[in-house]
Amino acid sequence: MEEGDEEFLEWKQVLAQEESDFERKEKSRWEYSSEVIGQYRKLAPYILFDHGDLIWEISDGLNIEGTLLKYFEGQATLDQVLLELDNKVAMLYLEMK
Repeated sequence: MEEGDEEFLEWKQVLAQEESDFERKEKSRWEYSSEVIGQYRKLAPYILFDHGDLIWEISDGLNIEGTLLKYFEGQATLDQVLLELDNKVAMLYLEMK
């Protein structure tokens, strides 16, 4: 056997190993199978996550309505209102840590 033939066989083995690895990775790359996703899609229209109360509670706690009212009444610029809202949300975040 010549040197070129040996190199060809080595590369052929490398290719076969890479193809095997690729097939294995392709089979296991999905966390959820298409069957599980299909079952979820059948149930999805019946699932509801209601966060409305939480959003209103946070809005009331931060007095977002009052802050926005400053803008609508011309007492503050949009940049000032956005900065105030950003600060309020940052404080809420830090309080929750």
